Amino acid sequence: MPRLGLLGLLAVALLSSSCASFAISRTDLPEDPIAFVHHSPEQARDLAEWQERVKNEREPTRPGVFHLDTLPDLMGTRGGPSPERLQGFLSLLDPRTGVVERVEGAPRGAVPMDWSDDHTRLAFLRSDGRSSQAFEVRLEGGTVQPLTRGPHSHHSVSYGPGGRVTAVRTERVSGRTRARVYATSAHGARPRVISAGPMDAAAVWSPDGEWILYASGSANGRWRIFRVRPDGSERQAIARGQDPNFTPKGDWVVYSAETRDSLGSRWQLWRMRPDGSGKTRLGSGTPADERQPVVSPDGEWVAYVALEENRRTLSVRRFDGSASRAVLEHGDGFAPQW
Repeated sequence: MPRLGLLGLLAVALLSSSCASFAISRTDLPEDPIAFVHHSPEQARDLAEWQERVKNEREPTRPGVFHLDTLPDLMGTRGGPSPERLQGFLSLLDPRTGVVERVEGAPRGAVPMDWSDDHTRLAFLRSDGRSSQAFEVRLEGGTVQPLTRGPHSHHSVSYGPGGRVTAVRTERVSGRTRARVYATSAHGARPRVISAGPMDAAAVWSPDGEWILYASGSANGRWRIFRVRPDGSERQAIARGQDPNFTPKGDWVVYSAETRDSLGSRWQLWRMRPDGSGKTRLGSGTPADERQPVVSPDGEWVAYVALEENRRTLSVRRFDGSASRAVLEHGDGFAPQW
């Protein structure tokens, strides 16, 4: 074994110290619970096997795109098949302990969409096999009430300031099916369309209520992130990617974008300013696809889903990208809301 000089020993010590300082302990994480869809280990295995069979029967898709863009079909949130045994449960994860608890009152198959500002209410989607509608559940008592109604399916919902709500609605327009973003001006007000479609998704409010971000897909499978005023004005594309979410202060946006590097092409976590400037990759990346990022209430952490071989690992990463770790010990998780 070669002997190390003083500088060599110092370098090893510094490297070891650096690695230790970047490691994530559960005690480092905030106490705020992460809402997500939980699949037991048995459900996760069965869903992965079924999804693989369905994928083989369809046209090939890019890795990562199939996993989440077709998952709502499997889970019944776009009117597709909804086998009871494969539907997960809306649950809360304590990041510090790893303990998982089901949300009282939320039906099986509910998918979380957004927390209210005070974290007492949780918006979620639920499909009846024909259409998908948005609801909210109060954590204290488990009472549930609808947020959307009518014949149209809704595939995204986000709380805005002053009781405002935004949702993505699928409807027939001029003989074609379009998914477009709708927003209300006040609680209970009639929503107005603020996006062009035809395939919009994942609409979220900025904390100050000045902007709405959403992702929009094109016929060639490319996705872009747009920002728009709540009245539909000043709409502009600011990035290529999906899954946009603001930090609590609204000074950054986290998102997922197709990224190519030495490990290949896959979806990875990025951040940018709300106007699209300052795009920075969050960490060196992993072989897995990284999707659905959301920021912790203290702004220091990002929860996300690592997708690999049809499995979904609920994970967290420091906001500076320096380290990551899985936080769900048993089963799979997706659609995190923090």
